[in-house]
Amino acid sequence: MTQMTSFRSGAVRKAAVLLTLAAVGGSLAACAEDYAPQPYPAYAAGVPSRVQHGVIVDFRPIEFGPGANGAGAVIGGVAGGVAANALSGGRDRGLATVAGAVGGALLGNAIQNSDRHPGFAYMIQFRDGRTLEIPQPDVQPIPQGTPVDIIWEGPRARVVPAAPRGYAPPPPGSYPPPPPPPR
Repeated sequence: MTQMTSFRSGAVRKAAVLLTLAAVGGSLAACAEDYAPQPYPAYAAGVPSRVQHGVIVDFRPIEFGPGANGAGAVIGGVAGGVAANALSGGRDRGLATVAGAVGGALLGNAIQNSDRHPGFAYMIQFRDGRTLEIPQPDVQPIPQGTPVDIIWEGPRARVVPAAPRGYAPPPPGSYPPPPPPPR
């Protein structure tokens, strides 16, 4: 009977550890932000955006990512403490719990801080003389002196290099015909 009890307590202990690790992984994954280009939603078709023209007068490198709120350390510390307590079977359960909590806190903090993305804060001067700083994720900066279009989508803005002067789209008849539909 004691063998069965120890098997059950071992199985319960392993299940508790797995559930804790799954919960921590899900919590940390939910904190991640996606900085990839986002597709337009279907309802945005035909909705105009406001566009302004300006020039990059300065930029500075910045980082986007989670703030230093300590959530990763707290979640990791709790998970590490619970996992170490569940896995330790000897007299030093308290010591194992503390070590697991410290290790989990360090790991959780490292995971939270690894979700950073480079960007630049662009100082833009508009044609009317006003200036505005707009931060955006970018790997390479838009060079100083570059004419840009600022595309406003509600309260958010994107900064893109302006089309070259004299650019005009090709006339409608000059597009190649579409390929035949598949059979």
